[in-house]
Amino acid sequence: MKRLILSLLLIGLLFVSLVHALAHATLVRSDPSAGATVDRAPSEVFVWFSEQLSTGSKLTVFDGQFQAVDKGETFIDASDATLMRVQLAPLGPGRYTVNWKASAIDGHVSSGSFDFFVRDAGLSPLVIVAVAAAALLALGIVFAISRARNRSA
Repeated sequence: MKRLILSLLLIGLLFVSLVHALAHATLVRSDPSAGATVDRAPSEVFVWFSEQLSTGSKLTVFDGQFQAVDKGETFIDASDATLMRVQLAPLGPGRYTVNWKASAIDGHVSSGSFDFFVRDAGLSPLVIVAVAAAALLALGIVFAISRARNRSA
């Protein structure tokens, strides 16, 4: 009976080790997140994976016309080897596609992509209200000055 339990335990440990060895780095989360619409264009894209990454890992970011908008160099974070990031050129409104290739330290390579969107900032409602209030204040001042001149004449 002890041999059976010991054998099952060893087989279980072997199975867990094998599953871990066959694992690929999978996307855990990103900033901006997949499918997100952001009000401000990011200056970098950050992507976290389920496994530690090695050299050969890469992020590329393309605009809607399939032009690269990243600055070319992918960084793996020195204090968190599951984090990869890339710096971006200034972005305008539109759709952006992040392509990733993750080389895990165990040698397995995985890849994928996701999109995020930058909203057309335009004039925010707060700016519109502030401009309207300033215009009304200016009109009030002009009206008051005009009225004061008419009284003294």
